[in-house]
Formats: sequence, C-alpha cells, structure tokens
Amino acid sequence: IVETISLLCQLTAEGLGIIEQKLTGPMQGVKKLKIQDDLCDKDKLLALKRLFHRLPNVKSLDLNQCFGEEEWDRTLLGDLLKETPHLQALHLSGNNLGHFGIEVLCAASSSLSNLKELDLSECNLGDEVMKALATAQHLSNLIEIILESNNLGDDSIESLMLIINQCPLERLWLENYNHEMENHFSEAGKERLQEMAKSIRPGINVFFSS
Repeated sequence: IVETISLLCQLTAEGLGIIEQKLTGPMQGVKKLKIQDDLCDKDKLLALKRLFHRLPNVKSLDLNQCFGEEEWDRTLLGDLLKETPHLQALHLSGNNLGHFGIEVLCAASSSLSNLKELDLSECNLGDEVMKALATAQHLSNLIEIILESNNLGDDSIESLMLIINQCPLERLWLENYNHEMENHFSEAGKERLQEMAKSIRPGINVFFSS
C-alpha cells in the first residue's frame, strides 16, 4: 500500500494530468503528499486540485517553498485545501503568503478542522496578519504552530494569546533562522507572552531565539 507520494521534480500541468490518469481509483492508502516545485502557475494548481480528488485520505501535506515572490492566485491554494478534509499536518514554510494568503487559509479553515500541526515559517507574516489568523474559528485543534522567521513582534502578542486560548497548543515556535526575515519580540514581550501562555496552558512550550 502506497502511503507517501513525493513529487520533487519540475512538474507541469500535463505531467500532473498523466499521474492522475495512472492512478487506478482513489488512492485510499496515501497519507502523506510532499511537493517540491514552483506552483505559481494556475494550470498546475488546477491539475493538482484534480489529483487531490484521487487522494481523499491525505493527512500530511507539504507545500514548502512552492510559491515564490511573484504574484500567484492565492484563492487556488484555498481550493486545494478544501480537497483535504482529513488533513492533520500542513507545511507551508518559505511561501510568500502575506495577508491575503492567510485570509485564504482562514476561509478554508472549515475544511481544516482536524489540523493539528501548522507550519507558517518564513511566510512574510506581520503583526496585522496574526489578527486574521486568530479569528480562524475552525483551527481549534492545533497542538503545534510554527511561526519562525517572520516579521512578528510585541504587537502580535494579543493575537497569539487568542490562538493559545482557543487551541490546545503544546508548542509555539517563534525562533529565527533566516537573518533576512526575523521576528523581533522585545525581552519584556517574550517574558510577557511566556507568562500569559503558561497561565492558560501550563504545559505549553514557547520557543524564542536567544
């Protein structure tokens, strides 16, 4: 039984169509799908959406570094996510999501109610974006959020506390590993967030860069 599909080559819409045709019926056993390619092309995203129809039980989706700096149709990302109702882990690291990308993610959140792990590191997220993420009512089962190397600071603390309050979070990652894009919490802000988080979730771990 195939449990993992990795598409790590230079994909084309035609190539994805061939893969879809080669699949014999729904691939019920596939639990993890990893794609490493530029998906800014609309035709590729549409072909990928059709492929997702054949993979109804995917629980882990890795789309790290699939969307570059150029403009791309973020609404199609939302359409993709709506095809993955059993998803438990979503990795979007290194994508230029920005504010609109997070709004699309929130709009698709009704299809992500089983999500437990969300990786949004290096996604060009600022303090205002966190306000939108904090309103995503269906992301209430998250136990881990990775927000490393974004552009978050003390103004994000209130939004982060809303997320901690509504999710059974165990791990919140706010470290930096990319010097071109860094979170910038003050020492007082770090201490405040740690104390407030522990008051709501005593077992939570919040990770900052030293």
